[in-house]
Amino acid sequence: MAAWCNGHNGDSEAIILDVTYDYGTQHWGLTHAHVSAHEHYHHASPNAMGFASVIYPEDDGGYPAIYVSQKKHANYYDVSSCNSGGPYVSLIGREIGTDDCSLVNTAVRLEWSKWWNVGSNVGGASTQLVDCIESRNPSYEYYGSGRLECYWTPIYFRGWVPNEVGGGEATTPYAIRLQQFGF
Repeated sequence: MAAWCNGHNGDSEAIILDVTYDYGTQHWGLTHAHVSAHEHYHHASPNAMGFASVIYPEDDGGYPAIYVSQKKHANYYDVSSCNSGGPYVSLIGREIGTDDCSLVNTAVRLEWSKWWNVGSNVGGASTQLVDCIESRNPSYEYYGSGRLECYWTPIYFRGWVPNEVGGGEATTPYAIRLQQFGF
């Protein structure tokens, strides 16, 4: 089997949401969204109303719907993009989509806190508020295994599983991506 077919336990995949406060409505609104899928980013720019062009389950500019492909840890703005994502070229030269969101059966609103703000490194004035963290999910089987996910320390995140479980190295460290997005 080719090396690129081997799996790995985690990626530096991300969902980056830019919000802006509207003093007229006195609400925060989503203006730009960036989701990664297999090291490639899909960008949603503002629509005519000024909100990121994504699907909103409730109010425009509110929280977005993001689809995560099954067993592939890649992010998409809709099911059809997911189902045609993750392409590779088969042995007969045909591009095949390997991601799948057709059996989406879970909807979750992610928890957030101002204390989880990763900060910034813009202009050399470092305000890196959060760097390395452990899993926040005590129901996960490897919770407390000592694995860390780091935002500013340029290390590879290969999932929450211990090293002895195996799996290949992940892709680009978060620190590099954060810098590319102007953090």
